Amino acid sequence: MRSVRRKGRGASGGWTGGRLIRLAVTIPLAAFVGWWAFRIAAVNALARANPPAAFAIAPDNPVAAIEMAFLQIGLRNGQIRPADRDRALHALDKAALADEPFLIAALAAAADKQKARSEALLVETRRRNPRERMARLLLLNQYLSTGRSDEAGTELAAILRLVPEASAALVPQMTQLASDPVGGRGLTVLLARNPKLRDTVLERLATAGAPPDLLLRLASESGSGRDPSHPAGWQQILLERLIGKGDIAHARQLWLASLGSSGPPAGTVYDNGFRGAPGAAPFNWDLVSNGDGAAERVTPPALQIAYYGRNNSVLARQLLVLSPGAYRLQFRADGSAKGDGTHLQWALACAGAQAPLALLPLKDIAAAPRTLAVTFAVPASGCPGVWLRLEGVAGDVAAEQDVRVTDLQIAPEKAR
Repeated sequence: MRSVRRKGRGASGGWTGGRLIRLAVTIPLAAFVGWWAFRIAAVNALARANPPAAFAIAPDNPVAAIEMAFLQIGLRNGQIRPADRDRALHALDKAALADEPFLIAALAAAADKQKARSEALLVETRRRNPRERMARLLLLNQYLSTGRSDEAGTELAAILRLVPEASAALVPQMTQLASDPVGGRGLTVLLARNPKLRDTVLERLATAGAPPDLLLRLASESGSGRDPSHPAGWQQILLERLIGKGDIAHARQLWLASLGSSGPPAGTVYDNGFRGAPGAAPFNWDLVSNGDGAAERVTPPALQIAYYGRNNSVLARQLLVLSPGAYRLQFRADGSAKGDGTHLQWALACAGAQAPLALLPLKDIAAAPRTLAVTFAVPASGCPGVWLRLEGVAGDVAAEQDVRVTDLQIAPEKAR
């Protein structure tokens, strides 16, 4: 049986169980009429919870017949007994506006290899109920497998609107489709023609754990991720996923490749002057703006931070790859941040580790710029990446901190 049933009108042409029950209770009809309305409502409710029981009580009830047919389809791997199919189709005699009989007929036709008939019935199902997810999923598969990218785009966009919370369920299907020689070409063309849909699909594939090679191929063939100055959302999602698994070297390799003609970065901190260098986070700056504060690049080039002091928060971060050894973090800061209790601080820590390598609070920051610095050591093993984070630390009393950071550098201590 289908796990998702549409809300709204009932299969009996608009008279849902709830409406009939209310009708029987609120209108002083004859006892027989009240009982009959209650019986129909009860059968409708039972049909959705227990189709066999409802069918035994009321074999002529259209809702019971339809739900029984869907149960058979679910239990028989898409097959349906002719008697159950015909009974569901005859439900149209009592529920002329129902869409389910057409969907059942479409599934039966597909099982009999009657593709054209199945598609026509699915189109009629969609016309009767544009929110019918199963019909749209089946049409999406049909359109992609026959190379009709425009029609497939319409269906996929509708599905993602109808079921945003369950879109991850589509990922295995899209992954399998992308791997298919015929369906993969159709999906690529579809994504290339719809950039907004393309990036949404790629983001969801990346979030759900699609293989990196498949994701990169789809992105390359559909034209996504070609402009490193405006990185696509799926790129950071993929990089964060690899980093979370501890595969920092692979993540950085993919990031470097995405820079294209921009070339590999120089220095230990990327875009240390906050000029807006190309490339996705977190090997570039990941800057946050939310209810706790904001960090943003400004002109003249600097990092401007406003922290409201209500909650602990990471406002800026970047993942560095540093060789083992001693280093010095140094920068200049000005603004208004006393740093007593509530304060901002730079924190350095090995990826995956809790204990910091160093903390540098921003205290007594005033209008006159001043230089702050701290030394730290990267261990010889177990530290494939170092997180550089600008953290807001809440005190007992919230106090806003406003700081401008420039000339941030991390250099080997021996080079000083």
